[in-house]
Amino acid sequence: MTKYLQYFSLAFTITTVSSFGLTPERSISYLPSANGLCLISFNLKNKSADTFMPHITDARDVEFLTPNLLKSSGCILTIQDTEINLAKFPITFVDYIDGTGIIRIDYKAKKLEVHSYIWSPMTIKNKVAIFLYHIIDGSAWNLRPSDVKPGFEGLTPQFEKIAMMQMDGKGFWVGLAVIYIPGILQETLQQLEKELSNAKPKLLLEAEQRWWQHWHSSGSIPSSVYGSRYKTLLQSLAFIKMAQCQEPGPGRGQIVKNLSPEFDSAAMTRDMAFSILALCRTGHFAEAKAALSFLLTAQAGIFRSNQYSIKKWGSKSPYLISLASYTGMGFEKAEIQNNSPIIYFDSFGLFLWAMTEYVKHSSDLDFASNHWPNIQKFIITPMLDAIDETGLIKQDSGWLNTPMPGEHFCYTSLSAFKGLNSAAVLAYSIHQDERAILYTKKAAELRTAILTKLTVGKSILLSRSLEVKQYPNFLDGSTVDAINWEIVSPYWKTASSISKALDVFLRPGNAPRGFVQYYKNDNQLYHENPFVTLRAVSALYTMQEEERADQILEYMTHITMKNAGMIPSFLTVENMYFIEPYPVIGTGAAAMILAILKSVQK
Repeated sequence: MTKYLQYFSLAFTITTVSSFGLTPERSISYLPSANGLCLISFNLKNKSADTFMPHITDARDVEFLTPNLLKSSGCILTIQDTEINLAKFPITFVDYIDGTGIIRIDYKAKKLEVHSYIWSPMTIKNKVAIFLYHIIDGSAWNLRPSDVKPGFEGLTPQFEKIAMMQMDGKGFWVGLAVIYIPGILQETLQQLEKELSNAKPKLLLEAEQRWWQHWHSSGSIPSSVYGSRYKTLLQSLAFIKMAQCQEPGPGRGQIVKNLSPEFDSAAMTRDMAFSILALCRTGHFAEAKAALSFLLTAQAGIFRSNQYSIKKWGSKSPYLISLASYTGMGFEKAEIQNNSPIIYFDSFGLFLWAMTEYVKHSSDLDFASNHWPNIQKFIITPMLDAIDETGLIKQDSGWLNTPMPGEHFCYTSLSAFKGLNSAAVLAYSIHQDERAILYTKKAAELRTAILTKLTVGKSILLSRSLEVKQYPNFLDGSTVDAINWEIVSPYWKTASSISKALDVFLRPGNAPRGFVQYYKNDNQLYHENPFVTLRAVSALYTMQEEERADQILEYMTHITMKNAGMIPSFLTVENMYFIEPYPVIGTGAAAMILAILKSVQK
């Protein structure tokens, strides 16, 4: 313990972003596009779309995983009687059109330049993928529209393909619309076929861009956000919009945790809460309300006082929102380890925070009043019941996905404090004054337990959990939310200790690199965690360490823009490469939005 305490007396230096010497490279291998109904993904390695999934959730139901139905795609050019795959051409540019789900890929070889566009359209409320190819000037090689043949081959015969063409000066546009047929009404299919058959590719692209412009303009972004941060914020919002399920039925409104074609992409309460916060603070209330409505009406409550071995593991009382994640149809599910589910009690507090933020920003008191009985009985009550004899929220899996018996994780209790204070605000707003007083009192008691039982040493640093107090394993970057949520005053020694611990112990490289969350069992730092970094940025702004926060946020913005606006689950310690799912939505895109908005609050 003495070893780590001595470091807090050391001075640490901060280097400006322009000279930090870090040159992160693009490390993504795919770009996804979704419209809440289906997902398509472009693979940078084979230079073709290689994924079409008919749902954005990884599992429509417990037994029905969402398949990838795309066998192959591409575009063949006939040049001087020779067929050439466009994938053989060098790529000169690949990214999203700013603030949209439209993927643009530019190819160029000698005198031939081709701009291609791939997306799942928001302008069409069906499961459709669009492939467009713009030949800038076909005269150099005497190319005609008939010489450019887009291709799409599915693993099933359940697709309708419609070709499109449009002349454009010396060049021309060739397009292919692919419709997923199952579930679509025959009348709707016929109308869609007619419209797409008559569509002009260039106009179709422009219509999609206008849709995104209109959607962004329907929200509100402070005028003080500009430049690369504005561009990053817009693209982050686009990812949240793409990740929200639009399918009719009980799954509508859920927001999946990532848009990766390679990893599980279920909706989780924790991730959804941060997405709802970002939507509320940018004025997209319809999407926020749809997400909250999903959480309030989906099927949860199956992990109630379940008996595993000799220990009860789960909620003591009935609950309404998932302690883990959801299937696409809105049924609760969880990962199983050591014959027990991985569960998170931070779901309650984070939901209440998101719900209160929605009411605060939208003034939709009727929504709060209508759902108040269920919120009180099945969200607030089980959260209070989860406080055990320690005064903290009882053991769960926490951020580390710890199997039973779990730990009394600090973050779980921090989120409950935020949830109880949010519940008090919500209660006051609908004239439930007695309840508000009760929740404020319970929040104060929980705060006292956190500050007396989860602090370590003379630095009064917050520890990872009640069970782990040994150096360096007790260190936990997620405790920065103690500052963001006003459990710890930004002027206290504990806040200063949290800030210094990030720099001294939890930074995997030179400043202004971000932070890891924790140490592995072999006393090695885990990978850099963008969520912890972005929440730390917000905390540093709260502590009025603006220069330092700006530098880290600029670093994160630089990483993000280098990788098509996406944020991953982790960045490797050695070279800042993306690993595990990306783009991450709630704890990635939404966390970035919250950090950027915090940077302009005065």
